[in-house]
Parts: sequence; structure tokens; C-alpha cells
Amino acid sequence: EIAYNNFTGGIPDKLWSSKTLLQVEAGNNFLIGTLSPMMGNLQNLMLLSLENNLLEGEIPRQIGELINLEVLFLHGNKLQGFIPVELFNCVKLTTLNLGKNQLSGPIGKQIGNLVNLECLVLSHNNLSGPLPPEVCSGFQQV
Repeated sequence: EIAYNNFTGGIPDKLWSSKTLLQVEAGNNFLIGTLSPMMGNLQNLMLLSLENNLLEGEIPRQIGELINLEVLFLHGNKLQGFIPVELFNCVKLTTLNLGKNQLSGPIGKQIGNLVNLECLVLSHNNLSGPLPPEVCSGFQQV
């Protein structure tokens, strides 16, 4: 864990090559750049916490390869583009926070694949279109 520091610069590509890494907690720093498509290599990753940094660009489609991911915190960055439907392949997600970015477009009905979801935050973005009924399908209580 390297959260709550003053780290700057980009996330080293070497990080995305680990075969054993279970958690990445680097939130609340000053990290810049984009999320690497190499993130899909972290097949054992359970928690990815990069919130409140200066990350920009799109969320890579390869995020859907993180099949063991349970918690994803990307809020408070400058991420843009659509929420990739591949993200909804991460069916073990219990917490998904993409709030306070610049994400746009619709929420895919594939969000219904997240049957273990307990916390969903998409606020403070530029999302649009109809709210799919599937957004509630994973919640025990709404």
C-alpha cells in the first residue's frame, strides 16, 4: 500500500506484470497518465484502489480480465470515455466506485452481471441515456 502520500509520475508498467499481486492501493497521490491495458495481466488481483489521483484517458477494456476483482476504486480522477462493457465480466465485484470522473455515454445492461455488487457509485460524471433496469439486479436491497 502506498496510498495517502505525494507520489508523482505514472504507474510503472512493471506493476502490471505481477503474477501474485492481490491488492494495489495507491489512492490519494498525484499519479498521472493513463491506465495501462497491461492491467489485464493481474489475474489474481482482488482490490484495485487508484482513487483521487490525476489519471486520465479511458478505462482499458482489459480490465474485464481481472476475474477475481472484488473492489474497484477509480473515483476522483480525470477518466474519460465510456464505461467498458468488459468491466462487467468482473462478476466478483462487490464495490465499484467510478464517481467524480468525466465518463460519458450509457451504462450497459451487462451491469446486471455484477450479481455480488453491494456498492455502486457512478455520480459526478457525464453518463447519459436510459438507466437500465439491470443496474438493480445484483442488489439484495434497493
